[in-house]
Amino acid sequence: MVDDVHTAGVTLAKEADARRAELERERQVPPDLFRRAADAGLFRQLICVELGGLGRSAVEWFRTGVEMARWEPSFSWVG
Repeated sequence: MVDDVHTAGVTLAKEADARRAELERERQVPPDLFRRAADAGLFRQLICVELGGLGRSAVEWFRTGVEMARWEPSFSWVG
C-alpha cells in the first residue's frame, strides 16, 4: 500500500531531481524543499505515534527512501 507520506516523498524527490543544478551549486537542500519534507512528515516516519510521529514500519520507511533515491539520491536521506 502506498500512503500519503510515500507519495509526498517521491514527489519532492522528483522536484529535487529537476532542481539538481541548484542542489549541486548550493551544496544543500533548498530551504523550501526541506520545509515541505518536514511538513509532509518525512522526518517523523519512524517515531511512534504516541510521541507525535507517524509510526511507520522500517520496511515502509525503507521503501519510501529507495523510491526517493531513484529520483535524487542526495535528497533521499530526508526520507
